[in-house]
Amino acid sequence: MSNLVSYVIDLPGRDVIPSLAPSYQPNEAALKEVTRTGSLWDGRLIESSVDFSIELSGEITVVWLTTRYSNFISDPVVHDFVINWENILSGLLEARIVRVDEFLLNQWESERGDFWFREKGAFAAFIEWVIQKPSESWSLL
Repeated sequence: MSNLVSYVIDLPGRDVIPSLAPSYQPNEAALKEVTRTGSLWDGRLIESSVDFSIELSGEITVVWLTTRYSNFISDPVVHDFVINWENILSGLLEARIVRVDEFLLNQWESERGDFWFREKGAFAAFIEWVIQKPSESWSLL
């Protein structure tokens, strides 16, 4: 099983919404619905054509690209594509951002629960945990 390139962003989802392309920004009713159901939102950054899934209901934000982490590591073209997208993301958000293999993210979620990103201090707890993991599986941007 191949896992996705994922990101944990030290900003509440509401604070990331302005960085989404206008047609990808949820209105208040849609935001309440994804919070109630625990659903993901389809996202795209203002300055990009790359689609992704995003968790908007938490104290922090989680993003999943459709790119496989194994391809990111092994394919120079895919690697450059991801790095270029990360540069756009970092330019739009003034926040700490961690790129992480979805495999690690799933391990974390199995330990902390499905809605760990809604907890106060979620980013600090995640960082404390992930820094103990193999460095090829995550990076602080």
